Amino acid sequence: MNKTNLLAMKIKMFITSYFPLYMILLILQIKEYPITLNTENIYIAATIFAAVLGIFVAISITSTVDLFITKGVEQYKYESIDRTGDTVISYMMTYIVPLLSEKFLSYNGFVINVTLFVLIGIMYVKLDLVYFNPTWIILGYAVYITNKGDLLISNIPYGALKQNSGNSLKSSYLVKGIYLIQKKDNVNKL
Repeated sequence: MNKTNLLAMKIKMFITSYFPLYMILLILQIKEYPITLNTENIYIAATIFAAVLGIFVAISITSTVDLFITKGVEQYKYESIDRTGDTVISYMMTYIVPLLSEKFLSYNGFVINVTLFVLIGIMYVKLDLVYFNPTWIILGYAVYITNKGDLLISNIPYGALKQNSGNSLKSSYLVKGIYLIQKKDNVNKL
């Protein structure tokens, strides 16, 4: 994967990691600024905000579909595997900040939340934190750490992965030290 594709993939995965938040914000916005066909009652800032959220939702759905159709073409072997703990839950705490603001479309709230989002995005991309993704957990994936220190993102149950220690499983390389191992690619080994 070349640098441009790798960067694009990391950015898409960052955007996808906030998919549940986009849905919550859209619901809150529709409640506060109902959809109207009367052009006199359209709130421009709310419309732009909803359009941006819509774009992020589309990117999230596209990258999630890409995840499901990705075929494992590489082999990955590990000697032992363990759960990573609550790192993704810590990441989800960043969801609380936008929801705590009373008016997320107020100028101050908007600036603070956009700044926070951009700052977290820069760290997410530069530190290869693609495994911090609550959307994957909702879809049945979990993050595991191997004896090599690599991270595996998988929808295979922990017990089945543990039983396959020492065996090669089909995987997809995401970024340095992070691999995607899917059940559909390894049916014959489970």
